[in-house]
Parts: sequence; C-alpha cells; structure tokens
Amino acid sequence: MHQLEQNPRAMIITPHILVAEGLKKLLEVTYPGIRVDTHTHSGPSTMDYTDTSLRLLIVDAAQAFYVPRIILSLRRKLPACAIVALEMGHTGVHHHIQFDDTINTLMTPDQVINAMRDLLTVHDKSPSAPQLTKREMDVLKRFVMGMTAREIAEHLFISVHTVATHRKKLSQKLGIKSVSGMAIYAVSLGLLQPEEVDSHKRD
Repeated sequence: MHQLEQNPRAMIITPHILVAEGLKKLLEVTYPGIRVDTHTHSGPSTMDYTDTSLRLLIVDAAQAFYVPRIILSLRRKLPACAIVALEMGHTGVHHHIQFDDTINTLMTPDQVINAMRDLLTVHDKSPSAPQLTKREMDVLKRFVMGMTAREIAEHLFISVHTVATHRKKLSQKLGIKSVSGMAIYAVSLGLLQPEEVDSHKRD
C-alpha cells in the first residue's frame, strides 16, 4: 500500500495565478498536511535546493527561459523531487525536457490527482536506473556538451558509426531522444555540472 510522504512540500511555478491557486487548493484538500508554495516566476531566491521535503514541482512548460536551468539543478541536487509539466489548454508545447509527468488545465480534478498520486507517495521499491557501460557514459557526457559525432569519435578513438550506435542505444535505454533530456540525465548521474551544459546547444 502506498503512503503519503511525511510532511511533503510542493511548489507550483506559473504566471497564471488562478491556475496556481486552483492546483494548490486541490493538493491541500487531497493531501492534508502537504505544504504548497506558489510562484509567478522563478529567480535565484525561488528554489531552495537544500530543502529535502520538496517532493513535487509543477512548472509551466511554456516558460522555457527558466525551466531547463531549474530542472538541471533539481535532478542533480534533489533527485527525489518529481517534476511535472503544466500545459495551458491546447497549447501543445513541445517538450525538449524530460518531465516525470504532464498535466493540463483541461483535465478534471480527478485526472490531475491520479497523474500525481504516484509521484507523492512512498513505494516499497524504486525502479532501477538503466545500466550504462563506461563507454556509453563517455559518449553521453561528450554528446550533451555539444560535441559532434566526429569530434566524439576522435576523442575516444572510435568510428563515427560506433558513436551513432552508442547514441541509439542510449536513447533506447534511457527512453530519451532529445539532447536536453540526456543532459538532465547526465547531470543526475554526476557526469556533468549544470553549468557545463547550460550554455551548450540544444536540439
């Protein structure tokens, strides 16, 4: 049986105040004891990466100028925190970032709660992380730093074809196709620091 984390905290970041307040009320009614903070924007003072009680971040997916930096830092410093994308209606935002789940303002309250229930509960077992070989980690690190397949091949003394094969296997193992998504995973593994990928190109 799943149990709610003890005294969990959630954060909602969106410029849409009414949406934020509605989600806050829904969480507080469904999970008595949860503490929910809302912010209309994100800045240096918004995120406290030392607060291990933070279990859920709901962030407006359309606010692309700050979302990547927040997620890279959270994956590295608070890996237990689930990150949920918030979409407004039929916006159809294309995610280059790996979220744990997505909710939409067109969803019913029950659908929203069902989407987040597993993210706020304690499980007996945690899913095991994909096992990567040392070579795959070497390719992953260089790939998210913006190196081309040819540059990676030269650095690792392998063929371009082998690099392409490693990338294909990485996508299959991680379930991630975008550079940004792989960057987040690399940071969570400690292969890179967030600042090492923030300035590099995205696909």
